[in-house]
Amino acid sequence: MKPAATAQTSPPTTWITLLAASSLAVAGAAMWVVPADVQAFIGLPTADIPANLYMRQVGAWQLVATFCLLAGAQGASPAASTALISSAVAVLASIPINEYFERSKPEAIQGVLIFSSLGMLTATRRLGPRVAAGLVSFLGLLIHLTPVDTATLYSIAPDMASPLLYSMISAMGATTFLSGLYVGCLAAGLVQARALALTMLANAAFATKFAFIDAEALGAPKTVPLAWSVVHVLIAALALK
Repeated sequence: MKPAATAQTSPPTTWITLLAASSLAVAGAAMWVVPADVQAFIGLPTADIPANLYMRQVGAWQLVATFCLLAGAQGASPAASTALISSAVAVLASIPINEYFERSKPEAIQGVLIFSSLGMLTATRRLGPRVAAGLVSFLGLLIHLTPVDTATLYSIAPDMASPLLYSMISAMGATTFLSGLYVGCLAAGLVQARALALTMLANAAFATKFAFIDAEALGAPKTVPLAWSVVHVLIAALALK
């Protein structure tokens, strides 16, 4: 008798996971390579260099979420180790960006070592996936909710700070949170399709918040963030179908 197919490996879930991951990958790559163009596309100011640099870091964490989503098709532990190791790479890649802010390099190297060490321990099953879920989601949500304090912690000079910069820091935290949420859902025993749907709904909620709070405060149109929200609600619906 053939074993019953599971939700984690069924063709529809795999296709939808690729669709979700592709949306994050395209957006993340664009933010990393041409952050000012992405800001212009959204309708945000483009002359704010510190904000441009943090838009680039939002892109880096979008790519972390991309790899995490793909790894989740194999289960909670692969998603957790991928989230941690990818986070280490994102922190490492952001060191040259943070030179502009004169942020401490040893502090960043510590972050790389912590993420990579935890990732290796998770990959070898010495740590459970709940550790990654708790750490990544906590850090992401903390950054999202406290962008001003985060800017101070990151040694960003007051003359470099702006409402747009704070918005980008908050968006970076939201994107980071998505990886932790996805791993947490898998670690809690949800099938991959439901974990994906909840992650996409969270992303839609963050985009909606950006449209009605951040974009409105910045005098930017709501069109692009609301369209991004609709896309991910639709992906969530497909995952739950």
